[in-house]
Amino acid sequence: MKKLLMMFLSIFSCFSIALSDKIAIVANGDIITETELKDAVDNYAIVFGDSAYTADPAFQKHVSRLMALNVLLKDFARRNNIELTAEEELSSIKHMVAQKNKSLDEWPEVAAELGVDADWLKSYVLVTALQQKIASIVVMPNISVSEDEIAHAKSQYMLDNTIYKLKSWTVGFDEAVDEQSVLALKHQWAETGKDPEVGQVHDIPWRKAGELPEIFLKAIEDVAPGNLVGPIQSEYGIHLIWFEGQTDPEMPAEQSIQGPIVHQKYQIELEKWFEQLEAHSVVIYK
Repeated sequence: MKKLLMMFLSIFSCFSIALSDKIAIVANGDIITETELKDAVDNYAIVFGDSAYTADPAFQKHVSRLMALNVLLKDFARRNNIELTAEEELSSIKHMVAQKNKSLDEWPEVAAELGVDADWLKSYVLVTALQQKIASIVVMPNISVSEDEIAHAKSQYMLDNTIYKLKSWTVGFDEAVDEQSVLALKHQWAETGKDPEVGQVHDIPWRKAGELPEIFLKAIEDVAPGNLVGPIQSEYGIHLIWFEGQTDPEMPAEQSIQGPIVHQKYQIELEKWFEQLEAHSVVIYK
């Protein structure tokens, strides 16, 4: 009788704990409790690289959506007979351990080093792989890259990675040197090739466009290296710019140029598909 009473009390205790764990999310009938959500927030924060995220309401909301989407993805996969093969599952896990310079046998150590449960980490890796497989079927066929987009990307690559060598001769306002005087300095340089004796000389090392003042870039636009340009005026004074040199980068393979365009479009189309999936599902956040 005493053993039966103790068993009943044990069952009642577990039942009480279960009742005290409130529902956080209902997604297509699946229930995610507040405890499960809290654990997920903690784990995702670790995987995303900053445990401080756990205190961020926006991050908590983001993880809530991720958990609901995981349920919806699995439902979609089930309804459409999409599943990871054993080889795909193994490949996903191998890829994860390889990123940590570990072997497959060291999976528990990978999880321990991250600070998450090994089973949770495996679930995270596999649901990510499932998402990628679904996306390859429903999202990627809608993505294409035009020749104009590739041409624009190549042009932007050149703008971003070309490096310039400049020298700036700056004459402060307090020296009362007007534009005509600066033009005289420019003429003197053309004849002698020597730095002016007035003002400050700033020898600017090789720099990309994003590292140079916009006013300097505009001054050398459509100007061949070796020329002296200006005068131009900034908040720091009147400048002459010696455009000493320019080195263009080697254009990467077209696949490298196309890759970031595809990735950006993929993210946009994937988010659109997520929204459609949510719109055709029942998701309740408590």
